[in-house]
Amino acid sequence: MAPASPESLGIPSAAISALLDSAADSNIELHSLMVLRHGKVAAAGWWDPYRRNDVHLLYSLSKSFTSTAIGLAASEGRLTLDDKVVTFFPEALPDIPSENLMAMRVRDLLTMASGHAADTFGPLMWDSDDWARGFLAIPVEHEPGTHFVYNTGATYMLSRILRSVSGENLTDYLRPRLFDPLGIDEATSLKDPAGTDLGGTGLSITTESIAKFGQLLLQDGVWEGKRLLPEGWVDEASWPHVSNGDDPNSDWAQGYGYQFWRCRHGAYRGDGAFGQNCIVVPEKDAVFVTTARADDLQALLNLFWTHLLPALGEALPEDPIAHATLQNHLDNLYMHPPMGGGFSPISETISGRTYEDTDGGTYRFQFIGDRCRVHALGHVIEAGLGDYVRGETSFDSKEPRPVATWARWTEDDVLTIRIQDTKTPLNTVLTCRFGDGVRVELRRSGTFMPAEGPVFEGRSEPS
Repeated sequence: MAPASPESLGIPSAAISALLDSAADSNIELHSLMVLRHGKVAAAGWWDPYRRNDVHLLYSLSKSFTSTAIGLAASEGRLTLDDKVVTFFPEALPDIPSENLMAMRVRDLLTMASGHAADTFGPLMWDSDDWARGFLAIPVEHEPGTHFVYNTGATYMLSRILRSVSGENLTDYLRPRLFDPLGIDEATSLKDPAGTDLGGTGLSITTESIAKFGQLLLQDGVWEGKRLLPEGWVDEASWPHVSNGDDPNSDWAQGYGYQFWRCRHGAYRGDGAFGQNCIVVPEKDAVFVTTARADDLQALLNLFWTHLLPALGEALPEDPIAHATLQNHLDNLYMHPPMGGGFSPISETISGRTYEDTDGGTYRFQFIGDRCRVHALGHVIEAGLGDYVRGETSFDSKEPRPVATWARWTEDDVLTIRIQDTKTPLNTVLTCRFGDGVRVELRRSGTFMPAEGPVFEGRSEPS
């Protein structure tokens, strides 16, 4: 997508600068931001160590892509939205299926109105090897179509249905129909134990690819003159089919479509945990995209309603000074390292020592120039005592993942290590307190794993 000055698109550069300043002042951790208007890019920025070409985990923003796949499948005659869910899984039904289960339709999955009293995804992940069978065994307490409950398990079932009717996984099905025409070649998805794309979460693409998807929605499914989505599908998918609250000031209570949240101000969005957003504002011909690690998601959305939405208007005279100031800001975005310094008087003493706990687990710290290398429970963490160090680590994860890692002495005897995933919002902080031994406390954010990890307490074994 072509860039253009904000002023030429009817956006004061100062308004985008104000949004960036407000995010920083509010401790809203953005990883990337794109602002589109009239089909052009008014602003784009990535907070180092996140980079333009890096994919980012979308969490539940994945759901909007699953909805789109279902719309395409329906247009190809592979299914209808009124098909009963049970018809796709006759071999997986409980012995005595309930009336509500038998009545559940594809559209009920799309609108989060499957009839369940709570999200089914957790039970599927932890209690079932066959996730479709597990879903169908969960009681359906309400009449489908009448009761909104946010339900990632329902979206997973849409992915299973798509695979059933097409013979392809979600990402494979979307590749020739959506991804390739949009120039998206990096899409990957997490999968269930049987190899099915999760559908309700797990998709990873770049910020620019999210923006292309948003622009496609704004253009009613037409891209470069070619219709990619069925005519009328975007309007139907973004329509508030079910009520999800009555708070006029909440963007979680404006109605829910087919895996899209309605927003205030006539907007709608695909929305993922911790601030992965694709916000479409038809009345202003605008798309706003973020990736982030945010706790207060309403505060994140309010940045756009407060600073950008009122500023959108007709084309403005160019403002070279304001535009240059904004561009300099966008070109120099970075995540702040932990507080503290790169030196402690105990560094030399503890470097090379091994600390062992009562279970035989070990930590060893080495300080080499401006680097700190930690051998942690069989894993290696490379951290920068000045700038971050890029690398991979399998610490606190099932497989190696790309990270940027800082280490700072916050006190003479306290070393803080921040491990920042560069393809997800996950942030892991190790607080290492040295004395006769070491106590290592682990805290995570930007993930659904427990915030507090196991504490390591080890005794010193001089090297």
